[in-house]
Amino acid sequence: MRILCLLRGIPASGKSYFIHENNLEEYTLCADNFRLALSSPVLLPNGDCCISQNNDKEVWDLLFSCLEKRMQQGQFTVVDATHTGNHNFPEYKDLAEKYKYRIYCVDFSDVSLETCLERNALRGFRKVPENVIRRMHQRMMAQKLPGWLKLVKREDFRSKVLYREHDFDCYENVYIIGDIHGCNTVLQEFLRNNGNLSEKNLYVFLGDYLDRGKENLEVLNFLISVMNKENVVLLEGNHENSIRCYLNNEVIRSHYFKYITLPEIEDKLDRVQLRAFYRKLAQCYCGCMTVGGRKQHLIMSHGGIPYTEKNPVFINASEFIKGVGRYEDYMNVARQWNEHAPADCIQFFGHRNIDESPVKLFDNVYNLEGQVEQGGCLRAVRVNSDGIYPLEYRNSVFKEKASANKDDSMALVGKAIEEFRGSKLIDEKSFGDLSSFNFTRDAFNNSRWNSLTVLARGLYVDIRALKIVARGYDKFFNIDENRLTYLGNLKERLKFPLTVYKKENGFLVLISVYKDELFVTTKSNPEGKMAEIARELVGKMLSAEAAAELKNYLFQNNCTLLCEGICPTEDPHIISYERDDLIMLDLVKNDLVYEKKPFSELKKLSEKIGLKCKVQEQFNLTSFDEFCGFYKKYSEDISASKEEGFVIEDSSGFQVKLKTLYYRYWKQMRTVVGRFRKGESFKNSLPKGGADFGRWLQSKNPEELPVDIIGIRDIYMKETGNIL
Repeated sequence: MRILCLLRGIPASGKSYFIHENNLEEYTLCADNFRLALSSPVLLPNGDCCISQNNDKEVWDLLFSCLEKRMQQGQFTVVDATHTGNHNFPEYKDLAEKYKYRIYCVDFSDVSLETCLERNALRGFRKVPENVIRRMHQRMMAQKLPGWLKLVKREDFRSKVLYREHDFDCYENVYIIGDIHGCNTVLQEFLRNNGNLSEKNLYVFLGDYLDRGKENLEVLNFLISVMNKENVVLLEGNHENSIRCYLNNEVIRSHYFKYITLPEIEDKLDRVQLRAFYRKLAQCYCGCMTVGGRKQHLIMSHGGIPYTEKNPVFINASEFIKGVGRYEDYMNVARQWNEHAPADCIQFFGHRNIDESPVKLFDNVYNLEGQVEQGGCLRAVRVNSDGIYPLEYRNSVFKEKASANKDDSMALVGKAIEEFRGSKLIDEKSFGDLSSFNFTRDAFNNSRWNSLTVLARGLYVDIRALKIVARGYDKFFNIDENRLTYLGNLKERLKFPLTVYKKENGFLVLISVYKDELFVTTKSNPEGKMAEIARELVGKMLSAEAAAELKNYLFQNNCTLLCEGICPTEDPHIISYERDDLIMLDLVKNDLVYEKKPFSELKKLSEKIGLKCKVQEQFNLTSFDEFCGFYKKYSEDISASKEEGFVIEDSSGFQVKLKTLYYRYWKQMRTVVGRFRKGESFKNSLPKGGADFGRWLQSKNPEELPVDIIGIRDIYMKETGNIL
């Protein structure tokens, strides 16, 4: 539990003996042990050995680093040090406030100086010079401890620090209420039917008060209004950690809380009240009550624990809150409790119930998680002298699946934005509320591909609404371009048969709906020249009726139409086209996870709006051998095709690209021409079989050549008769 015990006393006052007698070694951080970790004992002028004090800054830095690690998990911790000065107390206090710890100081100042000196003489290398002990004792006697530090006598340690069971027999009923998750209407219904917080009853809430439901603010306001009642106990659930992070200005790891719940409550709640609420949350609650004529011990936490004879103080707060084991281990935990706990020890927990198990798991284990936020039940139990009675109240005020899915999507988009902005390999361009995310030139040139850079390719996000507005393909690769697409690896990866589509040689156009209008853009800039060309193509190729039909389809299906834009006058590439064109490539769902519509649906929409659809080639690739033959032909025979290449899609949707030798040859020649224009040597840049072109190029005036490689190629073929 969140308890920090500081031992205070001069060397040889009995601190280590106290730790041993109370079996506290595994919970203790000892300053001397850190000193020994950093340095072996050192010699004194009189020939004695002692623990070095030369590394004290490093010692205390290490100790506080380890202490904070333990406090993050809510672990009971003892710090074994003299604490005869006050210089470390502010840091203890700051950590305690940050992680909601109680601090006790177990005091050894009553042990006489003479006794300590006698013991010290027998301590071997742990012996401290007498003058040092005397100085420390003098300082300790004059020390004025901070008022917030609670002193505990050694003999009172167990009674004051260890957890003591509460007596519930003063109540008529004990109500234990499970996960609420922002569902206030059903919570109030339960309370109206069960004493309405009457002082005759005890009400223990097991945590997870917020997130996922429709009434987060109402739940929080209600709990704040009753949190100081003596018959109300609030436990901490895992979702409440987001409140702690928010109050401490830390990174909020729950993107659902950050992007969905927090905006609902942030401007409507007093931060001071919220902090007071969080500080009220206990980690567990245990008590004894007469049930059916016998004393029963009730153990309550949010996450559920296996049976142990440990005092609750020695159990990590994180285990009470998140539960022991994995999320799906709750039945194993419950079963272990049932098999090993005494019959009069009964456990109640919420948090996890993936199997939709009933309230009563065993005679002595109850599960109070009922998917209330999904239209399930608010679960509770009533415990009184007659018995234990499960209670379930069906929730009628909850987010429908579509709304819940939207919230989940917004949270994931918010998380993705953070990750994109944290990556040096991703570039963001902002256009008001709209941002485009694309991998950088460095990522492309150095093949620095990961889950983020593959996704960031023509991805448009409304930053305020946390919504994907439009998206391109996940980046996919040429055969043999990287490890994923090495020919040998494709033998295991490809699922046959394969479908082959012609790869056009233009620029990618994205068409979606944004602010109730068709949104037409390129991969990165909706305000650039190429986006303007794309909009002109759409206006030219689509009638008003077809544009309206497309807009309705994209809106209803929440997807982006990906097209190849062809504009030979404004944007020539390698392959020659006679006229402007716009070719439908795919319909991709506006989601972080890449998903596209079947080709049959693309073709159907193509026919409806009168826009050309990509060409499905008539190749029959049903085996890896056939695939290899296809690859060899088009990658090695320059006369096999004068197209850019092919997109090959396997039966699972996995895609690779194949660029023809013809395309690769002339793309390299474009580089050659570029070097020639700059007056640079291009001999080493010529592709295989390109010597004739190189000699021909050398004979030309660069200023008289066409701007693009297509025009240069046409002149070359006309003058030389070379059909390449």
